[in-house]
Amino acid sequence: MFYGMQLDWFYPEQENFTKQERPYSYSPFFTYGNHHTIEGASADYTDRYSLWGVEKYRAAQAIAGIKGDWYNTATPAQIQKFVTAYYGKGYKLVGVVEWCNMSSGYPHWSIHFTKPKPRVRKTTYAVA
Repeated sequence: MFYGMQLDWFYPEQENFTKQERPYSYSPFFTYGNHHTIEGASADYTDRYSLWGVEKYRAAQAIAGIKGDWYNTATPAQIQKFVTAYYGKGYKLVGVVEWCNMSSGYPHWSIHFTKPKPRVRKTTYAVA
């Protein structure tokens, strides 16, 4: 999938390794978004969702059309649907980072999103 592509590394200042160079310990890279899009955003690791509530997690995946716990085949549109189904309206996907967990050799992802701005109620006071 990423053969011959220039990767946007999550930690560009350090030495990075591709999936081909180190298949079980490759470096984090953006599959969607970049450092500019995630600035000020929140992020969650995809393996945490099922720990926080497997029913809610699986329901959000079903709505988004994501099967299983691997996000390498999910499109940004599907992940946006997942973010909306899991967190609610107004949450916006701004980045996805993939890397390999060196302790297990399995890929992991972090989903970066912005939260909706709180609505401010304007109240007018009558002056007596």
